[in-house]
Amino acid sequence: MADKAKARRRGSKGSSLIELMLSSVIIGIVIAGTSQAIFINTAWYSALQNRLDNGMSARMFLRRIGNDIRMSYQVEPQSNTTKLVLSKMPNSQFDPQGFFNTPLLMTGSQITYWVETDDTYPGTYRIMYQNTFTGETNLVMRGILGPLSKTTGQPIIFQYISRLYPCAQTDLPDQLTGSVVLNLELRRTDYGSDTGAIHAVSNSVNRKSAIALRTEYMLRNTGLHGTN
Repeated sequence: MADKAKARRRGSKGSSLIELMLSSVIIGIVIAGTSQAIFINTAWYSALQNRLDNGMSARMFLRRIGNDIRMSYQVEPQSNTTKLVLSKMPNSQFDPQGFFNTPLLMTGSQITYWVETDDTYPGTYRIMYQNTFTGETNLVMRGILGPLSKTTGQPIIFQYISRLYPCAQTDLPDQLTGSVVLNLELRRTDYGSDTGAIHAVSNSVNRKSAIALRTEYMLRNTGLHGTN
Protein backbone atom coordinates (compact mmCIF):
# COMPACT_ATOMS: atom_id res chain seq x y z
CA MET A 1 0.00 0.00 0.00
CA ALA A 2 2.83 2.38 0.81
CA ASP A 3 4.45 1.80 -2.62
CA LYS A 4 1.16 2.55 -4.44
CA ALA A 5 0.72 5.78 -2.44
CA LYS A 6 4.24 6.90 -3.33
CA ALA A 7 3.60 6.20 -7.02
CA ARG A 8 0.41 8.24 -6.99
CA ARG A 9 2.16 11.16 -5.26
CA ARG A 10 5.03 11.03 -7.74
CA GLY A 11 2.61 11.01 -10.70
CA SER A 12 0.65 13.97 -9.42
CA LYS A 13 3.67 16.27 -9.09
CA GLY A 14 3.76 17.22 -12.84
CA SER A 15 4.96 16.15 -16.29
CA SER A 16 8.09 14.20 -16.94
CA LEU A 17 11.05 15.61 -18.90
CA ILE A 18 10.09 13.63 -22.00
CA GLU A 19 6.54 15.00 -21.90
CA LEU A 20 7.86 18.57 -21.62
CA MET A 21 10.16 18.03 -24.60
CA LEU A 22 7.34 16.62 -26.70
CA SER A 23 5.07 19.51 -25.75
CA SER A 24 7.78 22.03 -26.70
CA VAL A 25 8.25 20.38 -30.10
CA ILE A 26 4.51 20.37 -30.83
CA ILE A 27 4.10 24.02 -29.76
CA GLY A 28 7.08 24.98 -31.92
CA ILE A 29 5.55 23.29 -34.96
CA VAL A 30 2.23 25.05 -34.40
CA ILE A 31 3.90 28.46 -33.97
CA ALA A 32 6.05 27.93 -37.08
CA GLY A 33 3.02 27.02 -39.18
CA THR A 34 1.03 29.97 -37.91
CA SER A 35 3.91 32.36 -38.51
CA GLN A 36 4.37 31.06 -42.05
CA ALA A 37 0.67 31.51 -42.77
CA ILE A 38 0.79 35.10 -41.47
CA PHE A 39 3.95 35.81 -43.49
CA ILE A 40 2.46 34.45 -46.72
CA ASN A 41 -0.73 36.44 -46.20
CA THR A 42 1.25 39.65 -45.58
CA ALA A 43 3.45 39.09 -48.66
CA TRP A 44 0.36 38.44 -50.80
CA TYR A 45 -1.27 41.64 -49.53
CA SER A 46 1.87 43.68 -50.29
CA ALA A 47 2.07 42.25 -53.82
CA LEU A 48 -1.62 43.00 -54.41
CA GLN A 49 -1.34 46.58 -53.17
CA ASN A 50 1.78 47.18 -55.26
CA ARG A 51 0.10 45.80 -58.38
CA LEU A 52 -2.92 48.05 -57.83
CA ASP A 53 -0.60 51.03 -57.36
CA ASN A 54 1.30 50.15 -60.53
CA GLY A 55 -1.91 49.85 -62.53
CA MET A 56 -3.45 53.10 -61.30
CA SER A 57 -0.21 55.06 -61.78
CA ALA A 58 0.23 53.68 -65.29
CA ARG A 59 -3.36 54.54 -66.21
CA MET A 60 -3.03 58.14 -65.00
CA PHE A 61 0.28 58.57 -66.83
CA LEU A 62 -1.05 57.09 -70.08
CA ARG A 63 -4.06 59.39 -69.97
CA ARG A 64 -1.83 62.43 -69.57
CA ILE A 65 0.75 61.62 -72.21
CA GLY A 66 -1.93 60.31 -74.56
CA ASN A 67 -3.77 63.65 -74.52
CA ASP A 68 -0.55 65.51 -75.27
CA ILE A 69 0.43 63.23 -78.17
CA ARG A 70 -3.02 63.21 -79.78
CA MET A 71 -3.33 67.00 -79.71
CA SER A 72 0.21 67.61 -80.98
CA TYR A 73 0.94 68.27 -84.61
CA GLN A 74 4.63 67.36 -84.77
CA VAL A 75 7.29 65.21 -83.13
CA GLU A 76 10.49 67.24 -83.00
CA PRO A 77 13.69 65.72 -84.49
CA GLN A 78 15.57 65.78 -81.16
CA SER A 79 13.26 63.04 -79.89
CA ASN A 80 14.62 59.52 -79.35
CA THR A 81 13.92 56.42 -77.25
CA THR A 82 14.38 58.28 -73.93
CA LYS A 83 13.11 61.72 -74.93
CA LEU A 84 9.85 62.80 -76.57
CA VAL A 85 9.49 66.41 -77.74
CA LEU A 86 6.06 67.47 -79.04
CA SER A 87 4.86 70.68 -80.68
CA LYS A 88 1.35 71.57 -79.64
CA MET A 89 -0.94 74.53 -80.25
CA PRO A 90 -2.23 76.24 -77.08
CA ASN A 91 -5.73 75.54 -75.85
CA SER A 92 -8.45 77.79 -77.24
CA GLN A 93 -9.36 80.68 -74.97
CA PHE A 94 -12.82 82.28 -74.87
CA ASP A 95 -14.23 85.39 -73.27
CA PRO A 96 -17.49 85.39 -71.22
CA GLN A 97 -19.53 85.81 -74.42
CA GLY A 98 -18.03 82.68 -75.94
CA PHE A 99 -15.68 84.37 -78.45
CA PHE A 100 -11.95 83.98 -78.88
CA ASN A 101 -9.83 86.37 -76.91
CA THR A 102 -7.97 88.90 -79.03
CA PRO A 103 -5.29 88.85 -80.17
CA LEU A 104 -5.28 85.14 -80.96
CA LEU A 105 -2.44 83.09 -79.50
CA MET A 106 -0.50 82.01 -82.54
CA THR A 107 2.54 80.62 -80.74
CA GLY A 108 2.29 77.04 -79.56
CA SER A 109 3.98 75.18 -76.76
CA GLN A 110 6.69 72.56 -76.73
CA ILE A 111 6.08 69.60 -74.44
CA THR A 112 8.95 67.33 -73.43
CA TYR A 113 8.95 63.98 -71.68
CA TRP A 114 12.37 62.59 -70.82
CA VAL A 115 13.67 59.51 -69.00
CA GLU A 116 16.40 59.71 -66.36
CA THR A 117 17.83 57.48 -63.65
CA ASP A 118 16.08 57.70 -60.29
CA ASP A 119 18.69 57.99 -57.53
CA THR A 120 15.98 57.65 -54.88
CA TYR A 121 15.22 54.12 -56.11
CA PRO A 122 18.50 52.63 -57.46
CA GLY A 123 18.14 50.48 -60.55
CA THR A 124 14.98 52.26 -61.74
CA TYR A 125 14.15 55.20 -63.99
CA ARG A 126 11.67 58.06 -63.83
CA ILE A 127 9.96 60.28 -66.42
CA MET A 128 9.99 64.05 -66.15
CA TYR A 129 7.64 66.53 -67.86
CA GLN A 130 8.15 70.09 -69.11
CA ASN A 131 5.79 72.54 -70.83
CA THR A 132 7.34 75.69 -72.29
CA PHE A 133 3.96 77.48 -72.51
CA THR A 134 2.94 77.05 -68.86
CA GLY A 135 6.47 76.84 -67.44
CA GLU A 136 5.56 73.60 -65.68
CA THR A 137 8.30 71.07 -64.88
CA ASN A 138 7.61 68.07 -62.66
CA LEU A 139 7.88 64.33 -62.11
CA VAL A 140 5.12 62.29 -63.75
CA MET A 141 6.20 58.64 -63.42
CA ARG A 142 8.72 56.59 -61.44
CA GLY A 143 9.47 52.93 -60.74
CA ILE A 144 10.36 52.19 -64.38
CA LEU A 145 12.48 49.11 -65.09
CA GLY A 146 12.56 49.27 -68.88
CA PRO A 147 12.38 47.80 -71.42
CA LEU A 148 16.12 48.06 -72.01
CA SER A 149 18.04 47.81 -75.26
CA LYS A 150 20.14 44.64 -75.57
CA THR A 151 22.89 46.59 -77.33
CA THR A 152 23.09 49.84 -75.36
CA GLY A 153 21.44 48.87 -72.08
CA GLN A 154 19.42 52.10 -72.19
CA PRO A 155 15.61 52.31 -71.86
CA ILE A 156 13.47 52.10 -75.01
CA ILE A 157 10.41 54.00 -73.83
CA PHE A 158 9.46 55.98 -76.95
CA GLN A 159 9.36 54.70 -80.54
CA TYR A 160 7.87 56.15 -83.70
CA ILE A 161 5.70 54.91 -86.57
CA SER A 162 5.51 56.45 -90.03
CA ARG A 163 2.09 57.50 -91.29
CA LEU A 164 2.89 56.18 -94.77
CA TYR A 165 2.82 52.55 -95.85
CA PRO A 166 4.43 50.24 -94.72
CA CYS A 167 4.25 52.28 -91.49
CA ALA A 168 7.69 51.24 -90.28
CA GLN A 169 8.57 51.53 -86.60
CA THR A 170 11.84 53.28 -85.73
CA ASP A 171 13.73 54.55 -82.69
CA LEU A 172 14.02 58.06 -84.17
CA PRO A 173 11.27 60.25 -85.65
CA ASP A 174 11.27 61.87 -89.08
CA GLN A 175 9.07 64.20 -91.09
CA LEU A 176 6.55 61.43 -91.74
CA THR A 177 6.05 60.33 -88.12
CA GLY A 178 2.35 59.96 -87.41
CA SER A 179 2.22 57.83 -84.26
CA VAL A 180 4.18 57.43 -81.04
CA VAL A 181 4.70 54.07 -79.32
CA LEU A 182 5.03 53.98 -75.55
CA ASN A 183 6.72 50.96 -73.89
CA LEU A 184 6.77 50.53 -70.11
CA GLU A 185 7.95 47.94 -67.63
CA LEU A 186 6.83 49.24 -64.27
CA ARG A 187 7.41 48.07 -60.71
CA ARG A 188 6.62 50.28 -57.71
CA THR A 189 6.89 48.87 -54.19
CA ASP A 190 5.47 51.59 -51.97
CA TYR A 191 3.57 48.94 -50.01
CA GLY A 192 6.62 46.80 -49.22
CA SER A 193 8.59 44.02 -50.84
CA ASP A 194 6.58 41.66 -53.01
CA THR A 195 9.25 38.94 -53.09
CA GLY A 196 9.20 37.83 -49.45
CA ALA A 197 12.02 35.93 -47.79
CA ILE A 198 12.98 34.33 -51.11
CA HIS A 199 14.58 37.60 -52.15
CA ALA A 200 17.12 37.27 -49.32
CA VAL A 201 18.64 34.11 -50.81
CA SER A 202 17.95 34.45 -54.52
CA ASN A 203 18.13 37.24 -57.07
CA SER A 204 16.16 35.36 -59.72
CA VAL A 205 12.75 35.83 -58.12
CA ASN A 206 9.38 36.52 -59.64
CA ARG A 207 8.60 40.16 -58.96
CA LYS A 208 4.88 39.71 -58.67
CA SER A 209 3.80 43.36 -58.83
CA ALA A 210 5.67 44.23 -62.05
CA ILE A 211 3.56 45.07 -65.11
CA ALA A 212 4.47 45.59 -68.78
CA LEU A 213 2.49 47.47 -71.41
CA ARG A 214 2.70 48.89 -74.91
CA THR A 215 0.47 51.64 -76.27
CA GLU A 216 0.31 53.50 -79.59
CA TYR A 217 -0.98 57.06 -79.99
CA MET A 218 -1.74 58.83 -83.26
CA LEU A 219 -1.05 62.51 -83.75
CA ARG A 220 -4.45 63.85 -84.82
CA ASN A 221 -3.19 67.17 -86.20
CA THR A 222 -0.29 66.04 -88.41
CA GLY A 223 -2.26 66.85 -91.57
CA LEU A 224 -3.25 70.34 -90.36
CA HIS A 225 -0.03 71.86 -89.06
CA GLY A 226 3.68 71.46 -89.42
CA THR A 227 5.52 69.37 -91.94
CA ASN A 228 4.93 65.81 -90.68
